[in-house]
Amino acid sequence: MPFKKLFFMAILSLPSCIVTASELEGLDESELDFSIEELENRDEEITSDPWTMIFSWQNGVDISALDSVRSHRFDARLDWGQLLFNDYFFKIDGKAIIRLPGDDNLENNKKIEFDGRLKTLFLQKSSDLWSFTAGFQALTLGEMDTLQVTDLLSPWDYSEFAFTAPEDARLGQLLFNAEWYFEQNFWQILYSPWPLSNRYPGGDGRVLIQQLLGDESITVNDNQPERFKNHEIVLKWKKSFPGSDVTLVYANLLSNDPLFTLINTENKATKQFETEYFRFNLFSASLNYSAGNILWKMESAYKQRMKYQAPLILESNAWDLAIGADYDANGAWSLSLEILNQHLLTSEKKILTLNKNNTQIVARWSKNWLNETLRSVIFISYQLQYKDTITSLSFDYALDDDWQVAWVATVFDSTDAQSPGQLTKDWDQVSLRISFAY
Repeated sequence: MPFKKLFFMAILSLPSCIVTASELEGLDESELDFSIEELENRDEEITSDPWTMIFSWQNGVDISALDSVRSHRFDARLDWGQLLFNDYFFKIDGKAIIRLPGDDNLENNKKIEFDGRLKTLFLQKSSDLWSFTAGFQALTLGEMDTLQVTDLLSPWDYSEFAFTAPEDARLGQLLFNAEWYFEQNFWQILYSPWPLSNRYPGGDGRVLIQQLLGDESITVNDNQPERFKNHEIVLKWKKSFPGSDVTLVYANLLSNDPLFTLINTENKATKQFETEYFRFNLFSASLNYSAGNILWKMESAYKQRMKYQAPLILESNAWDLAIGADYDANGAWSLSLEILNQHLLTSEKKILTLNKNNTQIVARWSKNWLNETLRSVIFISYQLQYKDTITSLSFDYALDDDWQVAWVATVFDSTDAQSPGQLTKDWDQVSLRISFAY
């Protein structure tokens, strides 16, 4: 039954876990929440050095076969933010990638390939009480740092599952973002006339399906949402209290992950699939509470009219609940723990290999050494039902203000033959990355 091999789609309905552990620390997605007054206070800094170029080389090998190259690339990233006419703020953050021989993402055995990613390209007008931003933006809706509950607006880069840093994994899409600031209340409206989908090896998922079914003749009609004919809208309200805040979100979204349907069942020699990006409603509530050195987090979401590959497409509502805690030992070290349960509100006991209840636990410990020039991070993800684990150990060392070296080892473990983790059990990798910032 070739459809059984489509159980990888179950991964796409689980919370995403991008686990390049060394890049998680300090991730802050509230970069757009500032006023013109704040910009004026740092006007001198922005004017003197408004842009940064980061050049990086990366090489990764299979842990079990060190002579087998898994990743090999060079990239150049531009991050430029500029205050214009004392009233507008312009920002662009994008990256050009050159994939070199041996890189797993090279398509059709190419010797070299050019690629790129765009995170932000926008213009913002702000005051003390409001701001309006138009352009490509990569925003987060949720409170969890690693697990996805509410954070379903911006598309993600799955072309290198578990090896893409979080700030690189979230991709930008065209958004009109209106925000209003009050003494204790924050209101936000987001509108996207051009929804984008998650990115996979080969772009549209064709390469993924070919690998899963072991058939390079498979073709895919990728029915991407038409620009300016589809839309997404988000309404967000946040109330702040001393040491805590509460957030409510409503969103009408298109799925970032495709569902696949076999459309030419008569011709068994050549399989042809088409994709569907379905629309669903999201209602969520979240809470942050600070107590001493601990920040407690809770996030809950009701998802209406979700769809899953089972192997036929099945529609079901879902309810997700996540709790987490971040502990900071006065700067000496930090520990983060997040737990998520995803419950499908369906009479089916099991959807393909996706259980009715799915529970994921992630933990992250980090510590700085040598006057904060060396950072070590341990990251562990555990899937309760299938007992799958992902473990990552990393070291980042700043040679000086410009040069940085990062070493990361990631190990996947999956023993249940029915688990989606079987697709990643051979992806163990150790990589070295050298970066120069200019």
